[in-house]
Amino acid sequence: MDVNPPPGTAKDFPGNVIHYFNKGNRYYFDAEKPRLEIKVVTDSIIRFRFNSEHFAKDFSYAIDPDLTDQLHHVMVQENGDHFHLNTSSLRIHINKTHLRIRIEDLKGTL
Repeated sequence: MDVNPPPGTAKDFPGNVIHYFNKGNRYYFDAEKPRLEIKVVTDSIIRFRFNSEHFAKDFSYAIDPDLTDQLHHVMVQENGDHFHLNTSSLRIHINKTHLRIRIEDLKGTL
């Protein structure tokens, strides 16, 4: 499988992951261009945001504003060319080369 962007379109791709860190239930992946934020809202609700500078106030029409943040058990592993975030319901695979994301349930179903 070719993981490189087509010629002339590299400007539209985030580039390689340079750094990873987390703050509570938020996981940050700094790439050459943007930063990816993954927020674990619940074990089965995950929010993804990309930004090249800083993230604005956290707001989403998809999430009940009365839902309080809770720390969930998330296991993070770094294996070869991927990061893996696992909750009790989901597996999230993040490719280090271009931040492609694959989400599966525990049975491996997309």
